[in-house]
Amino acid sequence: MKLIIVLLLIFLLNNIANAMTQTKEIPDSLRSKLDSLVIDNYLIPESELDSLLLIYPESDYLLAQKIYVLFEDDENSVEALRIIKDIKNPGTYVLSEIAFYNYAIQTDNKNAELMWKESIARDKRHLNWLVRMRYAQFFGEYQLSGMQNRIDLADKYYLEALEISPNNPRVLLSWARTYLLNVGFVLERQDLVDKASRMLKMVSMDYDPASRNTVEGLYWAAIDNPQMAKLYFHKALTIDSNFIDAVILYSELEIRRGNYLTAKQFLEHHLEKHPNNLDITFDYASVLLYLKEYKNAILFFNKSLSLDNDPIGRSFTKISISEAYIGLHQFDKAEGELLDALKENANSKVYTYLLLLHVLMKRNVDKELKEFYKNFPSESDDNYLHFVFSNYSRKVPKK
Repeated sequence: MKLIIVLLLIFLLNNIANAMTQTKEIPDSLRSKLDSLVIDNYLIPESELDSLLLIYPESDYLLAQKIYVLFEDDENSVEALRIIKDIKNPGTYVLSEIAFYNYAIQTDNKNAELMWKESIARDKRHLNWLVRMRYAQFFGEYQLSGMQNRIDLADKYYLEALEISPNNPRVLLSWARTYLLNVGFVLERQDLVDKASRMLKMVSMDYDPASRNTVEGLYWAAIDNPQMAKLYFHKALTIDSNFIDAVILYSELEIRRGNYLTAKQFLEHHLEKHPNNLDITFDYASVLLYLKEYKNAILFFNKSLSLDNDPIGRSFTKISISEAYIGLHQFDKAEGELLDALKENANSKVYTYLLLLHVLMKRNVDKELKEFYKNFPSESDDNYLHFVFSNYSRKVPKK
């Protein structure tokens, strides 16, 4: 009898604890209503969030939205970080925002990935589509940085996001963008364009027009129609002149077309408005490199290093600095940058440029070349090696 009473007591206490935990969070009906704004990529008004937080001060969902709204304005980032610091046991939504802050603002990809994993692990009710979409975006972006097999992981989390929120236009648009960004980077995956096209047809042009037109421009760029791409990028910038994604993608379109002066003037204008934007700074430095303004290129590449905490990104920037020093015939400084790049991330591209540099310095590279092919046996690495050498009117020495 006593055992039965004890078990009943434990059962009741557990139910009370669960009820207390549930009351910390907003009702599902309210979450769904607010989520409709998030799906449409609108900010929930801060005044509405503050009113709701008076009723549900420990709501993980509301706190996450508050943090996101604050981070949208640099002047409020201190307040956002204070809120994060005060949260003792963050849930899935807050962890997702911390991860996004680490990724988008701090360029701390290692911690961002850890936070996203933990956010998904804590999503016991399988409600948080946004964290899965952002995690998928992360894998898609990292594919561009030389990480392998990330498109499959991006697909996995985009699918999970759509299982939670079917036909979500924000997820579909993001997925299409991921595919289109990777065209040309992923071998034998030209089917990505077709998949992206099907997804774009499911998203109205009226949905988040700046984003929708930008991804449409990316599609036309992917099928090699620069005029149509330019038209849609300009539409996006007419809707929102500060839409960074359109700024970057349009500038990179002009760079690929060899219109370096056009890209330079365009980026100068936006660099004045966004002096601490990593992507704009890096692209501007790259244009200066193409224009053989090597000393200024080095200055802006070094500035981009000061904004970048990601080892892979930093290693690529140091490769670019070494190219500028090669242009200045300062080979020792170029070698120093490449050796520093190896410390950041020992990828095949750094070794490619070290091989090139040692050929330019007239060193014997037989042993170095043998070691390169041993460590990087893939066809893509070999193709890149020949591509870089050809840019400097050199041939890769025979194995």
